[in-house]
Amino acid sequence: MRDIIGPSGAPLDVLLQDQTTKPFDIRLNKVLNEELVLAEVPTVDTYVITLEEGHGITAGDTIALLSLEDGEINDVVFSVLSVDTNVITLDTPVPYAFPIDDTEVVQIDTDMAVDGSTTKQVFQVKKRF
Repeated sequence: MRDIIGPSGAPLDVLLQDQTTKPFDIRLNKVLNEELVLAEVPTVDTYVITLEEGHGITAGDTIALLSLEDGEINDVVFSVLSVDTNVITLDTPVPYAFPIDDTEVVQIDTDMAVDGSTTKQVFQVKKRF
């Protein structure tokens, strides 16, 4: 951090960062189910994915899709709007054609407002790659 004087004469905090480092976010999630599997490659810009049988996902759940492509991790979190057998309707369009063999699908809980005093609550960074 560096102090720079603003127009009013008050110091402004400025953070200098090189322009080559890619910014990143770290998301902490409580993993509820990591045994979910894509049944087919989702179509880009649609709101639907198909999971294999026995997924247990219901409307209101939160799921994440993670894949590695060309050295970049693609991860997207979705809220589930509806479920019709194995066809899952999401709240936002799918931005990538997630490959079946290289995609991890997990059901997560992002609500960290929990009481862990009696029952242990574990939130973690989910990184497979």
